[in-house]
Amino acid sequence: MKLKAIIIEDNIEYCNEVEELLNSIENIEVDSCFHSLEEALEYFNNSKKIDLVILDIGLPGKDGISGIVDILSYCPEAKIAMLTIFDDEEKVFNSLKKGACGYLLKGEPEKRFKNAIDEIISGGSYFSPSIAQMLLQFFRKKKFSKVKITKREKEILMLMAEGFPKKQIADILNITFNTVDTHVKNIYKKLHVRCGVEAIVKAYKEGFIKL
Repeated sequence: MKLKAIIIEDNIEYCNEVEELLNSIENIEVDSCFHSLEEALEYFNNSKKIDLVILDIGLPGKDGISGIVDILSYCPEAKIAMLTIFDDEEKVFNSLKKGACGYLLKGEPEKRFKNAIDEIISGGSYFSPSIAQMLLQFFRKKKFSKVKITKREKEILMLMAEGFPKKQIADILNITFNTVDTHVKNIYKKLHVRCGVEAIVKAYKEGFIKL
């Protein structure tokens, strides 16, 4: 069964491009497109279950960041990927704190966009390269306390923070993808989070890892 996705984007032309890209991914089917958050919330109010939400930050009316909590209140299992034209630090962190699992700049190359979606729906996280670098620089300035997770989990979390997907993490650490996946799931359980982005944010906030 294909995963159901919706797109919330006020630029109709770009919305159509994203819809075409998502529908070209084998295991994803776009259920609906909306041009405001209010339209989308009415959809969720009718008890619709969605696996993936592509959410524009700069929407008319209620903005995308404000809508993250609303969407997750209707559909807690949904993976939310934010779209923006700016790698604004404040907006990035606000999105992550509220539960987004990825942050993509508009105009991403098709291959990178598809890889990002694949990583997000498999339980990982994705940042556009410039955003990953911005996050890394931010966290390097912080001071953190002692950790209470394993050495391997720390290694994986730090690689996740640098924007590496699980497949590349497996190659870097010379372990199998399934082993990485098991470690990631254990990390989620320990930190009580639902996706990679939340894990990274909480790990640094609580001082579980450092760079």
